[in-house]
Amino acid sequence: MKGFFLLLFSFSVFIGHTQDLLIKHINIIDVNNNEIQYGRTILISNGKIQKISKRSIKTNNAVVINGKGKFIIPGLWDMHVHTADSSYLKLFIINGVTGIRDMGGAAINANNGCESIGLEKLMIWRKLIQSGLLIGPRMFFSGPPVSNTGWPTSININTPESAQNAVRKLKELGVDFIKVYEDIPLDTYLALAKEAKASGLSIAGHVPVKTVSLIEASNAGHRSIEHIRDPLLLCFTDNREEVLRFFKEDDWSKTDIEWGLKQFEQNADVIQAFKKNKTWLVPTLTVEWAKVAIRDSLFVNSERRRILPESVREAFDNYVAKKLILTSKERKSDSLWWATQKLLVKKMHQERIPFMAGTDCACEGGIPGYSLHKELELFVDAGLTPFEALQTATINPIKFLNMTDSLGTVEIGKIADLVILDRNPIENISATQLIFSVIKNGQLISKKHIKRIKEDLSTYENIR
Repeated sequence: MKGFFLLLFSFSVFIGHTQDLLIKHINIIDVNNNEIQYGRTILISNGKIQKISKRSIKTNNAVVINGKGKFIIPGLWDMHVHTADSSYLKLFIINGVTGIRDMGGAAINANNGCESIGLEKLMIWRKLIQSGLLIGPRMFFSGPPVSNTGWPTSININTPESAQNAVRKLKELGVDFIKVYEDIPLDTYLALAKEAKASGLSIAGHVPVKTVSLIEASNAGHRSIEHIRDPLLLCFTDNREEVLRFFKEDDWSKTDIEWGLKQFEQNADVIQAFKKNKTWLVPTLTVEWAKVAIRDSLFVNSERRRILPESVREAFDNYVAKKLILTSKERKSDSLWWATQKLLVKKMHQERIPFMAGTDCACEGGIPGYSLHKELELFVDAGLTPFEALQTATINPIKFLNMTDSLGTVEIGKIADLVILDRNPIENISATQLIFSVIKNGQLISKKHIKRIKEDLSTYENIR
């Protein structure tokens, strides 16, 4: 706790009075229309974009930013994170991630990084961010997930009545949506979805595939499906021979193949349900890529990871150790699944099923903030254009959250959550990493400030 308040104090240097900002000669990326507005001047005041002009704008006492040769985009969003430590908040911001959707948990401490800290602490952090006392992203969270696994930090539901009670409890706790996990009986799941809708909450997360089909979930209002698991993976092709080849290469049993073919035969209906119900996909490619990236020393030994809590680093070390002793057959399966997951993304993109970027950080090697840039690169690797990948972390999350009136584009009247880049991300998506400065709610976080934050985080790691 001492470390947290030291961070709070050090960041107060940058927070407080929001001065007007005047950005000159900047190139605006239009994330709706794949266009660039060259050489614009932007005036930001009271946390919002007040003016955009091809000409100079007169103003008094504004901080002037020379944007010549640079590009400005809306703030980035990571739509699948597990916030387990206050250091994550700053890591998001220095990477241009101005908004997150926390996908739940109720951990007492950071543990392995795959579960969020308890809701009470998340709410405290959000209030501090909203009041300007702490640097961090906009936060949407679910609190403890609902499941039938018996996991101690989830809310166990196995009857329609227990599902209704869970929704009421979560509503009272002030969650923004409900995270669904595993093994929930179909009647219980449907009761959960119905009660959530009546309470003004949406459901998102895992589809409990042992008990609920993708079509049933989509029809029930499951707004976003997280990860690419067996039934969804088998939508990667319309070709029966291709799916049979996948079964053979992955050494599926006869029983598994029979199940898989039944799933495959539903593919067209699954896609139609997704389209009809406007179901979103969050494939969390980075956490899937990690399964084959453990032989990449740059990934495994990243210095950036040392900022994370010790328990998270130890969990990743254990994960790597287990992956390194896999049999050749198991390694082959991991590689096959990873290649097929990318085919699934390409197929669903061709079908115009909408995607959002989410990293599952800091689970299994993910690094808050940094992993989002890798997620965008992986979307491009899977077949999206750089512009389409950029949309998964900018305008798409804002559409999903129904907040297009205030966020998601660089336009007059919008809240000034913005990122200035040294290069054009539409030409090369890796340019999202070349951050010149971040603007959160109209507050400038310059390159100098970003450097200072990194130094403070290093100090925080030493005193944690």
